[in-house]
Amino acid sequence: MPVLQDLASEFELIPLQRAQGCGRISVRADGPVTRLSRLYQEGCAKIRLPRDHSASTLEAVLINSAGGVTGGDRMSWRVDVEAGAALTLSTQACEKVYRARDGRAAIGVTLKAGAGARIDWLPQETILFDGGALGRWLTADLAADARLLAVEAVILGRTAMRETVRVGELRDRWRIRRGGKLVFADDLSFGGDVAALTSLSPVLSGAAAFASLLLVAEDVPRFLDPLRNVLGPSGGASAFDGKLFKRIDRCLSDAAGRRVDDAEQVDGVMRVQSDRQVADHVFDFRALIKTKAADDRQEQDDHGRKDRPVYTNFS
Repeated sequence: MPVLQDLASEFELIPLQRAQGCGRISVRADGPVTRLSRLYQEGCAKIRLPRDHSASTLEAVLINSAGGVTGGDRMSWRVDVEAGAALTLSTQACEKVYRARDGRAAIGVTLKAGAGARIDWLPQETILFDGGALGRWLTADLAADARLLAVEAVILGRTAMRETVRVGELRDRWRIRRGGKLVFADDLSFGGDVAALTSLSPVLSGAAAFASLLLVAEDVPRFLDPLRNVLGPSGGASAFDGKLFKRIDRCLSDAAGRRVDDAEQVDGVMRVQSDRQVADHVFDFRALIKTKAADDRQEQDDHGRKDRPVYTNFS
């Protein structure tokens, strides 16, 4: 891992207090309705359950009350969805990975879904700031007929705030098992000179963000063509053996094949169907493909500047 502060190599740094958080939630099916079984929270990990009496499924909002993570911080989330239940999880805000002084931050997510259960893992973006370092893993243990939709987006600095990432580190590990069998494994890792690495065409071709989308279900083939229509000819997605995966890492085209300008909004609609309901998840990738030209247009004269980052909106 690169030295992120010049003084770190010359002086012994005083150990700092590190943030730690652990959150666990378990839900069960009560007829057609999903109800809370157990809830545990410790440290800076908080879980809130918005009330929606008209919904048959349950929503959980995960909160890191520390406001972000930096080197040495530890966060852990564990989710257990029992047979026949359904749970959607998101976060209150983007997870911010600040400049690391001591090692890297660690975030672990463990998901478990019983027979006929469904989990939608839809956190807001992770923002990696210059000098940030994060090790993250997502592990899921699904019953043979369970469903999982997982979407993770990473932003390398907020372009609306004129932020760039020169150096940093990200290690992201996914392991998905279904019926006790490993069906999906993905390891993403980069570090060092992030700016030079992401400028390469085989990597991000200068883009400042990317997203990973995974759907594990028995009927994934019927979602492939709609997703490809959203991606256009410049994108690609694959579906095989009950899973669909796409990593969105560059500018997209619309359904007519016209290249979408960086400043335009691209909405991809993923429809997830279960025996209980149909949920529409709209992924707003505007923040992923914004450019300096778009930022200039949104600036307003407020003490010389008023920029607002655009976050992904899951609805």
